[in-house]
Amino acid sequence: MTVYATFGGFAILAVNEFGGSRVSKLEAYAGLASVGSITLIIGTMVSGSAWLAAIVTIPVGFAVLFAGVIGPTQAIGAAAALFPTCSPPPR
Repeated sequence: MTVYATFGGFAILAVNEFGGSRVSKLEAYAGLASVGSITLIIGTMVSGSAWLAAIVTIPVGFAVLFAGVIGPTQAIGAAAALFPTCSPPPR
């Protein structure tokens, strides 16, 4: 759990910089936390099989990265949303 918390904290604090008012920053960070949690849950569910994880990574990564066409806030948070899922699974 420490590894995931470290990667998630680094992704939120160092990888992105949301602008705007405090309310818009709060919304952006809440959205980033929810998307990161969802990708982490999906990754955990498919981590038992390498081939299934590889197949599921393609549409999930595509959806997260190309969510940036919705708006600039999503484009800023896309890399940070995928960052915690790049951490190694616990052994």
